[in-house]
Amino acid sequence: MNEPVPTFNAIDERALTEFRLSLGKRHFMSLEAYDPAATYNACATAHGWPTMCDPALVFEAPEFADLLAIWRTAAEGGHVPLRSAFSARQLKSHLPYITIYERFESDRGGYRYRVRLMGTAFAQVYGDLTGKVIDESVPADMVPRFHVAIEQVLRARIPLRFVARVGMNGKNYLVAEYLMAQLADEQGNAMMVLCRAHFGSEAQIGPRQSIERHILSH
Repeated sequence: MNEPVPTFNAIDERALTEFRLSLGKRHFMSLEAYDPAATYNACATAHGWPTMCDPALVFEAPEFADLLAIWRTAAEGGHVPLRSAFSARQLKSHLPYITIYERFESDRGGYRYRVRLMGTAFAQVYGDLTGKVIDESVPADMVPRFHVAIEQVLRARIPLRFVARVGMNGKNYLVAEYLMAQLADEQGNAMMVLCRAHFGSEAQIGPRQSIERHILSH
């Protein structure tokens, strides 16, 4: 008999609840106000993931400023930008490093996540996952890490910065910095996430904060 397909609700939401409860009442109450970065970092700490979310958007790589400005212009008025609001000309220098994720409902309940588009530089690191469902295409121990990051961006409704050791395809020596931000389809359904990456060695990216150096040392 086939094993159940992993979904966000089936695995990660339960884990998030356990992590909140394990942090004690004071922290639990602060998370109830909903801090997506704190929620992601609680998961990362509990699982020992070499990754963190930083909502301050202070990037190491300079190219993120341009994409963040493009996203914020498209989001003027407080709306989640449509995917179609971004032209190939605007994104020309970013396209090789961009992936677009899409959340969809599973017929087993909960959510699953599909890679709608993956740029060539992204694919060189992760393998070309275009059109593939994440829980069918990445190592099982990496699935919750992908799911939780995407879900927190969708819940945050604001751009978030992530720093992580890649940890796939024998590329544990690579460190990545990511800008992730929500997108909507033409019907206004805000179920997509734009992800722009910068890959390099730890020395090249050179995290300033001691907490980032500690996390990436794992």
